[in-house]
Amino acid sequence: MCERTWACLPITALAYVSQPRQDLLLSGQGSTITVESVTRKDVLAREQVFNFQSIHGITAHDDQESQGKITSVFLLIWGGRRLALGRIDLTSTGLEQRFDSPPLRIGHEVEAADWILDASFANPTTASPFIAYLVTAHNDVCALTLDSSSDLSVKVCQVASGLSSILYSAHIKPTSSTTVLVAAGTVFGQVIVWSCYRPFSGISVAETGWQSHTSNIFHGHDGSIFGVSLSNGVDVLGDCYPRRFLASCSDDRTIRIWDVGNCDCATESSPDAQGQKHKDIPQLGFGSTENASLATTWGHASRIWGLEFIPINNPSSVSKLRLISRGEDATCQVWDISHEAHTSLAERADLRGQPFRLSHTSTDHYHSGKHIWSHANHFRDVSSAIFTGGGDGRIIARMIPTQGASSPYLSTTIPFCSLYETIEPKNGGSNSHGIHDSVKQYVFASATVILATTNGGHVMRGVIEVDEHSSDQYLSISWTFLCNATVFGTVDLMTGDALGNVVYLGGATGKIWIYQHGLHSIQFLTTTDWKISNMFAGGCTVDDDGIVVRHLFVCSTIPMYAKVLQITQSSGGLVSIGVSRTVELSLPPAFQLTAFLDGSAGSILVLGSRSGALAIYHDVFRASGTGEQIAPNVCIRHVHGSDSVTSLQYLPATTTSKHKNSQFDVLSTGRDGAYAIHRVTLENIGECNTQINLTTLHRSCPPFGPNIEGANIMASSCGTELSLHGFSGKSFVVWNESTDSEMMSIPCGGAHRRWAYHMSGTSEQLKTTNQSRCFAWTKAAVFNLVKASSPAHEVVQPGGHGREIKAVALCKRRLNQGAPGASIGRLIATGAEDTAIRLWSITNTGKHGHPGVQGTGSRDAISCTQILKKHTTGIQHLSFCKDFLFSSAGCEELYIWKINFGVSIVGIGTVFQAAAPKHATASDLRITNFEVVFVSGRHKDDTGCDIDYFLIHVAYSNSMIRVFRYTNNQTSSPEDRFQLLGQGFYNTTCLTDISGPIGCFPWFLAASTNGAVTIWPDLDHRRKTQDSPSLLSRTTEHFIHQNAILALHTVSVAPNHHLLLTGGDDNAFGITLIREGAPGSVLHSNSNDDADTSPLPRFRTLLIPKAHVAAITALEILDSTRQAGLLVLTVISTGNDQRVKIWRITVDVDQLPGGDHSTSMGADLFGPEVLEAIDVQLVRQVWTDVADASSLLVIPDADATVESTGSLDLAEAENSTRSKRLLIAGIGMEMIRIDLADEGEEAGAE
Repeated sequence: MCERTWACLPITALAYVSQPRQDLLLSGQGSTITVESVTRKDVLAREQVFNFQSIHGITAHDDQESQGKITSVFLLIWGGRRLALGRIDLTSTGLEQRFDSPPLRIGHEVEAADWILDASFANPTTASPFIAYLVTAHNDVCALTLDSSSDLSVKVCQVASGLSSILYSAHIKPTSSTTVLVAAGTVFGQVIVWSCYRPFSGISVAETGWQSHTSNIFHGHDGSIFGVSLSNGVDVLGDCYPRRFLASCSDDRTIRIWDVGNCDCATESSPDAQGQKHKDIPQLGFGSTENASLATTWGHASRIWGLEFIPINNPSSVSKLRLISRGEDATCQVWDISHEAHTSLAERADLRGQPFRLSHTSTDHYHSGKHIWSHANHFRDVSSAIFTGGGDGRIIARMIPTQGASSPYLSTTIPFCSLYETIEPKNGGSNSHGIHDSVKQYVFASATVILATTNGGHVMRGVIEVDEHSSDQYLSISWTFLCNATVFGTVDLMTGDALGNVVYLGGATGKIWIYQHGLHSIQFLTTTDWKISNMFAGGCTVDDDGIVVRHLFVCSTIPMYAKVLQITQSSGGLVSIGVSRTVELSLPPAFQLTAFLDGSAGSILVLGSRSGALAIYHDVFRASGTGEQIAPNVCIRHVHGSDSVTSLQYLPATTTSKHKNSQFDVLSTGRDGAYAIHRVTLENIGECNTQINLTTLHRSCPPFGPNIEGANIMASSCGTELSLHGFSGKSFVVWNESTDSEMMSIPCGGAHRRWAYHMSGTSEQLKTTNQSRCFAWTKAAVFNLVKASSPAHEVVQPGGHGREIKAVALCKRRLNQGAPGASIGRLIATGAEDTAIRLWSITNTGKHGHPGVQGTGSRDAISCTQILKKHTTGIQHLSFCKDFLFSSAGCEELYIWKINFGVSIVGIGTVFQAAAPKHATASDLRITNFEVVFVSGRHKDDTGCDIDYFLIHVAYSNSMIRVFRYTNNQTSSPEDRFQLLGQGFYNTTCLTDISGPIGCFPWFLAASTNGAVTIWPDLDHRRKTQDSPSLLSRTTEHFIHQNAILALHTVSVAPNHHLLLTGGDDNAFGITLIREGAPGSVLHSNSNDDADTSPLPRFRTLLIPKAHVAAITALEILDSTRQAGLLVLTVISTGNDQRVKIWRITVDVDQLPGGDHSTSMGADLFGPEVLEAIDVQLVRQVWTDVADASSLLVIPDADATVESTGSLDLAEAENSTRSKRLLIAGIGMEMIRIDLADEGEEAGAE
């Protein structure tokens, strides 16, 4: 039995259905359609539509019975030449939708005569939704009628043909009960607008009598037309004459708007029809100026795949148009279309004689990699919901306003000169005393209050208000003077804890005030002896007596000193607030403070510096009142390189109660473009002595930066989410690291300006309530404020890689270990052409799917936990070894990553360790494959102690092989951890795979593009040192395939026999038997100290030609059993034919030379007859939705759980079940669960 349990595939089709009680989003992923409730945010149904075809389009029509409670949504699904009719049956029972039967039913697939480009139900306003039309790749229109034999079976018949041409795109729109309008984009750059109609409505759609005419042929594009879209009738000129417009996009990266006119009612006698009926289409339309476009603009950075009109509800009598476009650059762009009569004189100068203007409004890049393949729209009065599906498998929803501007944010701007005129004097202040200086600093006291200091030392308080009663929300801010320099003295700087609604103010004279939001006033706190250069607000705790304890860090540069103030406040309010304890700290040399953290109720202090260092203090208040300066327990330099540490946050460590009070985690951000999570461990080494160790558990660089200014921990329905904010170029960006999505992006001019940011509420509150993110900044003497009450977009479905996946790897360490009753989770890594490595956690939900959801057994829960971005080219190979991940790519990049488990917030942490030395500095060689072996205690270090190391055999694209020894010694530099043991060259072919030493025999294998495998002698890698690497040379080669070997696997059959499984570019499956110890031959090396007298192996190959229709790109051993002298292997193969084949290979070990029943008694004990001991059977083959499959990965089934003792051995649990999960990776990923006990013996089952 083969069951699909999970998939992450390109979203090739989207459709939106609006229902009275809940909205539905339909998505096509591979051959499967998914029905998701947008209202309830859960999957209602998932069904496979086609057997061997991906879905390319979905259109829907909903119909509700006037008296009954059943709402039927009819679906028309197509892909390639195939189409099918579907139906969603919903039962309305109050406010909650309940399904009394499987909600989605799919009819039998039908094959059309040509490739289908677009389809539409006919007359969606009538009572007969069963008739639909489609347009094919040769400009033909077909009609669909309901087959009387079944309620979901259809018949296809061609009814009309347009001008003969090959099309890349089309849009079909039934405009009446008798007319169908078609816009067709050709391969040669023309856009053809034509219609077909029935002269009399009594003619059935299945009968002849349809007539067609061509209305327009538009020229002007310099490339093939990839997308066309027809608008509804729009009155853009205010002359009460609705007209249609046509938008087209092309390979030339331009978008053009054309006037279609009123061609809906064209008949045989119309002038357009008479003039174009018999006109032959030109061969090429590139560059022609005939029928000039109304507007033209350059769009995306690469090819544009599609576009669609969005109506704008304009209060005036003139209608406007808005356009969205999507392209290969994975961006979605919004454009406004306006007539020259509604543009300024300066704008008209850019029109180049065209009567309309296409104005770019916004661009979002919420998808990764390449391609947005599909989109769906839901139009509302105030805004439109735009859904896009990308090649990364992600579905994004964004709201585009249909009234006014398209920005999702509320904003306001106030010039400084106007700001001071509106301020109400307070505390003796006056607007007439020349207070017109610029703002020096902003600090948020709460979500609705912001404080600002001026260069003259004044403090102002702004209250943010939103008028939510009007349809168009309005943001405003009212200012008052809070502190005037003439009365309170000059205030130079502020720092605040917005979550605690407290702001501290410091002056040049050393005075410190405190502002509490609830009291709307300031109070004097204390005075220091020196001018304050910086202040940092700590956290807030409440002790058992209800006393609120806060910490404030104050420092000065001349002279150099730092103090920590402990501020206490009883529940009585402002009257009882004061400084209870003061401690002076001794800062490390050249330590200019930029960040402060008080953890564990102030017993631990962590300071960050401008040069990227961290200093940690323990139990600082033990010296309170003694005048003693407290020195740091430890100072770690270059934690963030040589750039500033911008923020620090305390994180409780996810450890057992044994270490609850002895360790915690710290989150740091820096201007090196990275954030990191560190584990701080406290260890008592004597009376009143504590040793502090800091270990970096995770370090990552988000896609924005390099100025990462801070982080926020948000509560969400899934636990906690990490939000980062900072600057990227000239924009301020808020990034959700947990969901890998951009939450906010504000063009502000860059990081070098006065600014403040505040976030309130949890992740869910930000979506459903008036909690918000606020960003304030100064630009050109103007105060700017932006408030975002909701994210600019929502991730409806998370995705994965945006390019082809080239490598996968499985970590042997299990997740959730030791938890009684917990599922055995696994960790896998994937690498793709997008240069990213993704780590995925796989667990079994243990839940049975809904009958309407594909699969009846337990489904897998797979989530992306980390994204590693350091490689500069596409990933070639991945491999786990112990708690390390090894990765390779082009430019001779071989990287090593440390994997840490149980890290706060992120769960799984990664830290880059080292990079292998390159053969040449500016090398462009690809490391196509490598093999890693962990060797325990067989290498001596400089002190003579045995240490562990990794032995790495590396294959290069220039036919070079290198052997490295990597020692994970943290005290040495990353460059010194690698030692080159040997290298050699095969010939001029590219090496494609490498297999390390098999068993105890001292040789390894390499495969290449000439179809041969070669034998290479292994090295004595136990030596301590060597002056120069050994020179490797192949000892023998054996040709298996006609050309490149793309997949290779080895397995031991008997003590002296091994089986080599290969898949080739010649579509063949090779099974090669290797025998060790053939007499009269020895392995050798050109290096005397590596001389080996081991005998050469011998080969015998059984080749299965045409095992696949296309190249075999991946092989994996699914299962192996030994019984009664037989070795039975279950092998999986896949290739570019999108087939997964299951083979059963049986080896009679007793028939091999030296076996109990061997008949090889002649001189050649390893002749061709030895292959008679091998039997091969094709057990089963299934279709996979993954195109260009490159990798297979067998994951033991996770149904086994950790027993209450937590001592179940992982290998035992994995081997105790005959159920395995197979991950197929290529353009997307797919998980298939295979039950070996149910696999039949018949070959070719589909």
